[in-house]
Amino acid sequence: MRLILVFLVAAGLGAAFVTFCTVLVTPAAETGTVGKTEIVERRGRLRFLDSPEALCRRSGMVASTGCGRAAMAAQPPGRTYLTLPYVDFLYQQTLN
Repeated sequence: MRLILVFLVAAGLGAAFVTFCTVLVTPAAETGTVGKTEIVERRGRLRFLDSPEALCRRSGMVASTGCGRAAMAAQPPGRTYLTLPYVDFLYQQTLN
């Protein structure tokens, strides 16, 4: 019985994470900013795994640094729960 309860709680927490959070991957820019991976509150048009360049591509614009900044600035403000180092594999997954 305890194992079933633990499983149900873990499944509920996992479902809440996927529903309400976004893994946002921002690569390093030419201006010297460091790339980062953030767990943020889902807002606007963000998907579970997303990047500024992927937002530009979905809106039909050319993916560039300026477009990525503008796309992120257009998003409603939200919380950042965790900041991690940049992971290129996750960034590549956002572009597919």
